[in-house]
Amino acid sequence: PVSDKLKPIIQSLMIYPLSDKASVAGRQVQQKFDIVRTTSGYQLKVNKPIDVSGEIGFGIQAFDRMDGTANRCGIFSLKLSVDNQLIYSFTLGEVPVTDTKYVNSQMDYAYAMKTGQRLYKTWLEPGNRLNIYDHIVKHGTFDASDGKLHNVKYEIADVYGNTTIFSFKVQSKEVKITPVSHTGKKFRYNHHNEIRDDGIRFSVPEGAFYTDVDFQYMRKPALAKFYSPVYQLHNALTPLHIACNLKIKAENLPESLQSKVMLAQIDPVSGKIYSATGKYDNGWVEGNIRVLGHYALAVDTNAPKIIPLNPADKKTPADPNVIKFKVTDDLSGIDHFRGTIDGNWVLFEYDLKNNLLSYTFDKKRFNFGKNHQLILEVTDFKGNTNTYKSNFFK
Repeated sequence: PVSDKLKPIIQSLMIYPLSDKASVAGRQVQQKFDIVRTTSGYQLKVNKPIDVSGEIGFGIQAFDRMDGTANRCGIFSLKLSVDNQLIYSFTLGEVPVTDTKYVNSQMDYAYAMKTGQRLYKTWLEPGNRLNIYDHIVKHGTFDASDGKLHNVKYEIADVYGNTTIFSFKVQSKEVKITPVSHTGKKFRYNHHNEIRDDGIRFSVPEGAFYTDVDFQYMRKPALAKFYSPVYQLHNALTPLHIACNLKIKAENLPESLQSKVMLAQIDPVSGKIYSATGKYDNGWVEGNIRVLGHYALAVDTNAPKIIPLNPADKKTPADPNVIKFKVTDDLSGIDHFRGTIDGNWVLFEYDLKNNLLSYTFDKKRFNFGKNHQLILEVTDFKGNTNTYKSNFFK
């Protein structure tokens, strides 16, 4: 039987202003507070009450470890109390596969995208349908408007019942704030929303967001390598629960490139582009996107690259029983491949994670002791094909 006596580890606290009139430590943006471990448990690194006002939410960065391993595990259960009144709790059980994406609402998605670290948002967004919550009062948020000092406590446990407790204080304190400016269009999580503008149709179905979004949309001038303006569809730090339909009208696209055009997501910092698929139809390119951000139309005319890692024509390959190739595509991605030896189809296996194609010689079917010709064809999603040929003796 597995034994575990290690308690969950707490790393940091996050407090979020959830309304236009809310603030944390005098500011209207979320604030992170470091936590340190002491002989008696955990406490804030700067161990004094945190000034808060208005509707706020709490978040906690924590993980678990088991005896004999350094691997980090998720926590099993969590309770959040204010002044000894339970306002939020969950216990992880078996989550249906169809519901697993709701985890994007339970965690701070933007924080995860920026840092690669998980931080639990310990309040319930209205569009979160995870069935793991045991007790929720007013969505797990806290109204700090009474001018009083409050005690906040987390109880975090692993599946074996090992429990870590972390307590801190918040001071309800009214502060002068500047009204939050909403510059975008309000997209409601429980409504169908859309953008219809010259050259673009963007449809967000009901349930795509976990909460209402101040949606930022902007049309920007086309760059030389694109066949449309660049459209800003909010930002990639806001998660989508389901795919959204996007249509962009092509501009100055030659007929010869209609089969090569696609929706392209653009990194606004690096300028790197990523394929978002899409097909051309009557002047428009249409597809479904799963990530918000900047989009335009780009073409892919470059064939995939095929790099032999242990060529069959070498006398001393690293593994004489396997032929391996590294295959990459700079935009639309690998769609299909076909390998033959002496004109006969052979089974190549594709390791998508490592971009590897490999063939293991079949001792029952392969004719050894003679010259052979290998042909490998690799095609991307826009029909660009590269062919590798090699003669070898085996």
